[in-house]
Amino acid sequence: MLIQMAFASFVGDIVIPDGLFPEQRDTRKEKIEGIIIVGDSRTVGMSEYYDIQGDNVFYIAGVGKGYKWFVDEALNEVADIKSTYIEYDKWNIVCNLGINDLANAYKYSNLYQNLLENEWKCDKVYFMSVNPVNEDRCKTVSNKNICRFNQKMSDIDMEYINTYDMLVDKIESLDGLHYTKGTYEDIYEYMMEIIE
Repeated sequence: MLIQMAFASFVGDIVIPDGLFPEQRDTRKEKIEGIIIVGDSRTVGMSEYYDIQGDNVFYIAGVGKGYKWFVDEALNEVADIKSTYIEYDKWNIVCNLGINDLANAYKYSNLYQNLLENEWKCDKVYFMSVNPVNEDRCKTVSNKNICRFNQKMSDIDMEYINTYDMLVDKIESLDGLHYTKGTYEDIYEYMMEIIE
């Protein structure tokens, strides 16, 4: 039996015309969305303290991580998740980086803009603000510098999740930088309200 196939591109993608293999046709009524959250130790904390690892929520995060790690490792991990979990119709990608390298605001800004125009153009991309520190306990980062970084990120043409303003007057932290379980819950729930 001869099967006629059309090539979508020169890389070998094969398009099967509708109806050729009816059992493979997507008959779901609801579309499935996946969420990828990329971040640093604060994202690690959110994933550990608040049991939020759902079937459709994926974390790519590490302690002390920043721009270089994002470029060298995390972007490949995002691509791997998207290509592995093909049952998801739409991806929401939340970027929550910057606390460890606030001076890289322009690098982040340029990279996000490039991703929005290329690899992530079909995804819904969010930047979640770098959240405040308790300056009495954390001497390595200032809220003034965090606000400058957040301002640069909010200028990019992507959804901005402003958890900074939500937390600034009610931050709960033991070391001034990382949060309590209740604060991580507040961040996660606010983020999900924006995404949904």
